[in-house]
Amino acid sequence: MLAKDASGRRSGNRYRSIIRAKQIKTHAIRSNSGWQVNKQKRVSDGGAPVPSLKLRTAVLESASRIRDYLCDHHLRDGVLIGPDPGVRFNYRYWRFLKSCAPRINWGDDLCYMQTQGYWIISNGRWAELNAECESESAAIAASSRVVELQRNDGAWNYPNPEWRGRVATVEGLWAALGLLESYQRNGEQRFLDAVLRWHRFFEEQIGFQEFDGNIAVNYFANDCSEPVPNNSALALRYFTNMANATGDASYLNRCEGLLHFICNAQLPSGEVPYIYGDSRRVHFQCFQYQAFLYLDVLAYYRSTGNDRARILLAAILGFLKNGVSPEGYAYYQCRQKRRTVNYHTGAVAAALSTATEVGETGYDKLANKAFRYLLRQQRDDGSIPHSQRDYGVLSDHRAYPRYLAMMLFHLVTAAQDRQAELPDNGGDRERSRIVVEGSA
Repeated sequence: MLAKDASGRRSGNRYRSIIRAKQIKTHAIRSNSGWQVNKQKRVSDGGAPVPSLKLRTAVLESASRIRDYLCDHHLRDGVLIGPDPGVRFNYRYWRFLKSCAPRINWGDDLCYMQTQGYWIISNGRWAELNAECESESAAIAASSRVVELQRNDGAWNYPNPEWRGRVATVEGLWAALGLLESYQRNGEQRFLDAVLRWHRFFEEQIGFQEFDGNIAVNYFANDCSEPVPNNSALALRYFTNMANATGDASYLNRCEGLLHFICNAQLPSGEVPYIYGDSRRVHFQCFQYQAFLYLDVLAYYRSTGNDRARILLAAILGFLKNGVSPEGYAYYQCRQKRRTVNYHTGAVAAALSTATEVGETGYDKLANKAFRYLLRQQRDDGSIPHSQRDYGVLSDHRAYPRYLAMMLFHLVTAAQDRQAELPDNGGDRERSRIVVEGSA
């Protein structure tokens, strides 16, 4: 059920007709193939068992159910709003109490721009997969609301009250990535104009630090603390998409410095430290951060063919292959192999499934195992619980829209990239090679 707004009306209803996918292809596959659900046993650490059919079809069905859940529970005024594990005290302790009392209205709904970016892109790609326009309209509705929420200076406020007053690089970059996707798909200038406003803020108020002739993006506006390499990787994706969307290769001018910073930070193991220059924060949720960094740099590599990026990505894959348990879940951290977070597994599976694109082989079975584990966690209502075995004994059973949107993105993208059993031989990405060819 959708939450009520201040007037008592269910505020997402007018968008539900836009969002609901017809799922003609998916349901046709389901009826024609006569799915046989493996009823031999139900795994103890998840919800419904994975259907015994080709993985791509199972991935599509799972993505469809996540979308339906998000529409039913978190869609308001075109955007996804809902609870989040947050930061600091809530992340460490309070969320577990909330998880144990799901009937209480905790009043902790938040609207992250990162969520909207993933949601917008996922809907656009879902429209391509299913040849329908409802999810395309959903992406436009979300993009329109993101523009409405933008500040006059081009930034977006950070939603979590524990970081009130800050402007986070990740939030703005994902908002911009979503708007760029909508601009490329339908050509509405207002979406590009909003991105250009953000770009000015990004350059002038967030900015970069120099390290040995290379650059790293800052985590917050007007803050030059130790950089997080993942932010620089996301900036690579953003600059690449700006160049692709506008046809202006000058947006790539900072990319070589960002890439070299990440490469120089990389450890012999293939891991890139969570925080550069802080020996106490080298390892933090290691495998998911490496997976996201990999996927962001991969977007840059797909457009430029930069060989140093390929070498970086191959080394990260070598690290990630040790981050999947025999059961298929991604380890939380190097020395915490029982604790697991489900969206981590989705990111690691997505990264491993693209190994052939960078010339690496032997990752197919590991990627399949991780995808299948993730699909086993899905509950009957389409949601996926957040985590298991936190601190050894706790679990967070809530489903958070930000991380559901990430998992939706990974599932839809994996299905789109591969038109047969996942993963295949990598897919043809030549359509994304634009004016940036040979520029880095």
